[in-house]
Amino acid sequence: AILYNYVLTLIITTALMMFTVLLSTAVSVFKLTRRDVKSAGDAAGKISRKASWTVVILAILFFVFNSVYLAIRVFVIYLIAHTDGSENFKPETSVKIIFGMFFSIFCVIPLNSAVNPIVYFVRRSDMREFLGGIFFPQVINLET
Repeated sequence: AILYNYVLTLIITTALMMFTVLLSTAVSVFKLTRRDVKSAGDAAGKISRKASWTVVILAILFFVFNSVYLAIRVFVIYLIAHTDGSENFKPETSVKIIFGMFFSIFCVIPLNSAVNPIVYFVRRSDMREFLGGIFFPQVINLET
């Protein structure tokens, strides 16, 4: 009963997180596309479209990483529930539990945050220019 309540709480909190991101993404894209319609195809409209796609890409990545996190956590809880007090407990099950907990907490969630700067780097030319100036200042100085 305790594990059932824990799984239910985990699913509800993850669903609320995803709903919040979905709602904020929808509002952002709506505002950006509305601005795009008003600007009618000029440079501001192009920027709004690109920003809209960036927001959508970030939201999709958030959903992917958090879905993987939730699936791994539920699988680990399933393993714990079916091996607790069992006479035929296998050592490789504990390895799966430890690996699942480690991977979900220390890999999947940090990767969700680590991917964001990569998306911005790919999508925004000013980010590429800025980082190019930091890592290759001699090339930037020769061009100016």
